[in-house]
Amino acid sequence: GQYAFYAGCNRNTRSQDAVTRIVVHWTGGTGGAERVVRTLQKNALSIHYVVEPSGRIVQTATHDTRCAHAGIANDGSIGIEVVSRGYPTRAEDEYDVYTIGGRRVRCLRWPAEQMHAVVWLVEALCGELGVPRVVPGENGEVSLSRRGGPSGWVKLDGVIGHLHVHTSKDDPGGAIFHELRQEGFALGDV
Repeated sequence: GQYAFYAGCNRNTRSQDAVTRIVVHWTGGTGGAERVVRTLQKNALSIHYVVEPSGRIVQTATHDTRCAHAGIANDGSIGIEVVSRGYPTRAEDEYDVYTIGGRRVRCLRWPAEQMHAVVWLVEALCGELGVPRVVPGENGEVSLSRRGGPSGWVKLDGVIGHLHVHTSKDDPGGAIFHELRQEGFALGDV
């Protein structure tokens, strides 16, 4: 995909120290990075990266900026927004079903270009920033549980989802964790 820097999402930010985790989100809507930035700015939120369905990656804040994207997980994290409605709403939508927090949740499949770009970005960030190549898991499977409550994620340095931080969230679904596991990311307990 393409890569761009758009320094337009820096409200509610401050400097941060070492980065130990990456938090992946979905936007819950459509539109490009510029629309995501406008929406975040209206809500005094911010993010480091946006990945569009085409695979275009847009950086909106530097790595030493603490962005407001995941509540108490903002400190020491890099946030990635994946442009996706998240849930299927049309008969032709392709989706997978995951168990999240004990519920069966239908999650839209991301286009191949977008999934490739997200995996590439996570790999690059782990390499550049020294973030451990670890995803949540238990019993040899990628976990989408919230075992240990909403703060169980604090034990895991690596790649987590918004769903691991906030029990009201389902994003980014499970596909990205399965893809990262296929790329050799280890399982870490949350």
